Amino acid sequence: MPGGGFTRRYYDLELDGHAVYSPAKKLAERGFIPTAVDNLGTGENMVPEDGHAVTLDRFASALAEVERQLRGRARTGALHAALAPVEAAVVGIGHSLGGCIITLAQGDHRCCDAVGIFGYSCRYIIGAVDPETGERLRAREYTSNGYNRTSASTQRARFYSEDVPIAVIEAEEAGRVAMPNGVAEALIPSRTAPAAARIEVLVLLLFGETDVSPGPHAEPGFYNPSTDVTPLMV
Repeated sequence: MPGGGFTRRYYDLELDGHAVYSPAKKLAERGFIPTAVDNLGTGENMVPEDGHAVTLDRFASALAEVERQLRGRARTGALHAALAPVEAAVVGIGHSLGGCIITLAQGDHRCCDAVGIFGYSCRYIIGAVDPETGERLRAREYTSNGYNRTSASTQRARFYSEDVPIAVIEAEEAGRVAMPNGVAEALIPSRTAPAAARIEVLVLLLFGETDVSPGPHAEPGFYNPSTDVTPLMV
């Protein structure tokens, strides 16, 4: 699952001379079957009449259904013509908003065999929300159908290190989309903490040198029931 403002193409950036920026291809090379999913109400998904209807709980339910169908297709051999029927293990991976949705989907629906939650905090998102009031700290442009967007170029310092080629940055920014207002509840402090406390499968937490968690080393504590929680700082 991609972060807010991005589509599934975030995981398979096709850019001449920059093949290293396609994690989907890297996963495929290692024997995984990568399946990137557009955020609900964005990308090639149906757009609702009112973006406020796209709540996090609906998002989590939809993702759980996607997982159920993928697992079923793998079992019957209908996932891909080149793949034999297999009882697949499903690893849910989400970045930023995607990490929020993966947390809710797993905590509420137990849909994955393991999860990877990257660049997301169960406590609150620093730089995006006031932890005391829950007030947004970044300006957004709102539309009449309950959608909003942010100016991508103003967030380059938060999203990219200095060694990322400008061509990669511009290609990703060109693919950004407006987001339904309903998912803004992802910014509510501790919104996903109850769901995280119900996750029992293996959990991989990944944080960059500059990231959104106010305390990355404390994040594993939100996933107490898990049989194994591994935090990585890169």
